[in-house]
Amino acid sequence: MLRKIVFIIAFSFLIMTFSIYNVESKGEQGTLQASGLISYKFQNLNFAVSIDYKINYSINYNDETTKGDYNDVKVTLQGGEANITFNIANNTVSYNRTLKLGEQLTINAGIFEFAITLKAEAPVNVQGDATAATSSVSFENEGQQTVRIKVNDNANAGELVNVTLPFSIQIFFSLTKPIPSSLINIGKIDLSPPLKIQFRVTENWLDKYLIYIIAGIVVAAIAVGALFIAMRRRRRREA
Repeated sequence: MLRKIVFIIAFSFLIMTFSIYNVESKGEQGTLQASGLISYKFQNLNFAVSIDYKINYSINYNDETTKGDYNDVKVTLQGGEANITFNIANNTVSYNRTLKLGEQLTINAGIFEFAITLKAEAPVNVQGDATAATSSVSFENEGQQTVRIKVNDNANAGELVNVTLPFSIQIFFSLTKPIPSSLINIGKIDLSPPLKIQFRVTENWLDKYLIYIIAGIVVAAIAVGALFIAMRRRRRREA
């Protein structure tokens, strides 16, 4: 009988422990789009690049974070359909294809050959009683990056923290023919909409459940003590 009671008490504490650490994860996915025109002067040559580019994204994070703890926001970006028009020295070339982030696109325009590479970058803007581990996040290639948000120790339970990632496409350009040049950043085009998440601050689990833990221990001690006394009385009667 005593073993059964001990097992029930231990099992109850185990269930409570799992409920304490059960944090719900949220996920979102969608498409970001950049549309714009970049004009640039390179070695006395004026050229313009018109870009319409779509990026597929997914973002995962915890909808609650205890004060003093971290919320790891995982962002995944993948390149999609790109419509790029390049104009230089009265030569116009258009491309319509799927383009990965970080992939080099070679452009032939008359005697010139160019390479264009697209990368993504965003500042990490935090509103609320929390701070970001890094001020920005960048994607040299497509894949996943983690943005770590730390909730301050003195944050109030129930407070909301908002994180915004306004991504933009960074456009890198180089001349490959007739005379190769180094890769340069010629400008950026904003992606829309900006990525936004929101999560709630909760109490530290020990502060939140301490009274229940103490109460459980007291109840368990009383139950075991009462059972022990009852068993002793029963043995005396039988003797």
